[in-house]
Amino acid sequence: MKKIENLLLRAGGYTVLILLLFYLFGLASDFTDAYIDFPTFMLILGFGIIISAAGLIFSAQKIVLALRVLIHYAVLLLAFSVIFISTGNISSAGGGAVFTAIIIFTVLYATIFGISYGILMAVRKVDEKIDRKIKAELKKETKKEKYRPLYKTEE
Repeated sequence: MKKIENLLLRAGGYTVLILLLFYLFGLASDFTDAYIDFPTFMLILGFGIIISAAGLIFSAQKIVLALRVLIHYAVLLLAFSVIFISTGNISSAGGGAVFTAIIIFTVLYATIFGISYGILMAVRKVDEKIDRKIKAELKKETKKEKYRPLYKTEE
């Protein structure tokens, strides 16, 4: 139950980020009719759930990281293609528009993955540094103190 709750919580976060990006692109391109109707919102929510579910592949530590990233990218590209390209107006615009959408998706994926992976590695490095410092301090403290019994035994 906890995994489902975590999956849905992450899906909600991804959905909010996608909606935020949608509105930011709308503002940047002076597209004033940037609104999302209920069916479009449900598509975005579905994509958020797929992103969240695809993220579970990263917990499979037995698979090499490069293969996990490739599987994750392939699942998201397939979901993006099915949900947005085939159901949206992109497929009717022709092959060039579909190719452009896939390139934009790939660039966004690489950028977001690169930033998040860099942050993750930096946090891990800081955690390891703190762990080493704590272990070193504990060793120093144990060397300074000599064992003294709490009570004296009679000899």
